Amino acid sequence: MNYFEDSKDTCFVGMEFREGYVAVLSKVRFFLGDLPKEKYVDKTIFQGSQDGTTYKDIFTFDENIHPGWNYQEFNTSATQPKYRFYRFYAKSAQAC
Repeated sequence: MNYFEDSKDTCFVGMEFREGYVAVLSKVRFFLGDLPKEKYVDKTIFQGSQDGTTYKDIFTFDENIHPGWNYQEFNTSATQPKYRFYRFYAKSAQAC
């Protein structure tokens, strides 16, 4: 997706893996381009879920995000998320 503008109060974009499977993440990489980070800081959350209904926050975009590629790394097996569903969730308009 190259561009999307949302006008709802909340929005999300995510992925789902086959039933009976989970994805174990070592790194999440996302691209912001030249979008103003004020739209996303403390508003956009990366989440995981086993059932696609109840989500757990994994990390929230903070002041460290910047134009271009951003990374969130999970260095040990104890910290690596293991979920069937993942999504970027925005809790305010235009934060997707």
